[in-house]
Amino acid sequence: MQDELRWVADSIRTLRKAKGMTQEQLAEKAEISASQLAKIETYIRVVGMKTYVKLLTAMNISVKDFFTYMNIPDGFTSAVR
Repeated sequence: MQDELRWVADSIRTLRKAKGMTQEQLAEKAEISASQLAKIETYIRVVGMKTYVKLLTAMNISVKDFFTYMNIPDGFTSAVR
């Protein structure tokens, strides 16, 4: 489970940077604290799906597009077949 959380956090951070947003800008738009976002992006804090959806919505990314975007290692996809 730790690897999956790391993939999510890495993807959130990568997308935020690609959108040209600071942690503070994204946190404000998602209505969470910047320190909470920093902890999410560095794997210190695990949050519920509601918070992840708020972050994606703040970046104008659908949940479907997010999971399509995520860089999931090959071993993971073969495990679900």
